[in-house]
Amino acid sequence: MKILRLLMVSVALITVSVCSAQRGYRGMIEGGRTFHLEETTLHSTEFSTTHGYQFNPYLFIGAGVGFHFTSSETDMTYMPLYLDLRANLMRTKVSPFIDVKTGYTVLDAKGVYLNSSVGVNYNFYRLLSVYLKVGYTYQKVDSPIYANSDKEYDNIGGITAKIGFEF
Repeated sequence: MKILRLLMVSVALITVSVCSAQRGYRGMIEGGRTFHLEETTLHSTEFSTTHGYQFNPYLFIGAGVGFHFTSSETDMTYMPLYLDLRANLMRTKVSPFIDVKTGYTVLDAKGVYLNSSVGVNYNFYRLLSVYLKVGYTYQKVDSPIYANSDKEYDNIGGITAKIGFEF
């Protein structure tokens, strides 16, 4: 697990250094938590990175990968691969935005992945900014997950809160 986290940080730092000089390129690194609405053992800790093209001050389209971990009784690791569409609503130092990610997950939980969220982006230096967002994650799983002996879950999504860094 520590090796996977070290690998994620290394990939992110290399990507930032290589790609940040390209015109139109934008990258994001974020972390957060999804709170399952029915079962506490299905809460997940999440890290993701998204890279793509900023077409104008309002529209970003990219692709990314996430690493999600659940703990306690139902240890799972799953990795969503997704397309990301982000719309900045204003062109100011502090700007609200809408973000939609859609894709598919692999590893322990295989299935359709959809995350829609709203947030606020704070541009603190040239093309660098930090943001906070909340939303809902729908994480369909092909094989139902049994968190307790009497219930089965085929959606392990929930309310999501994340903080991120955009470069």
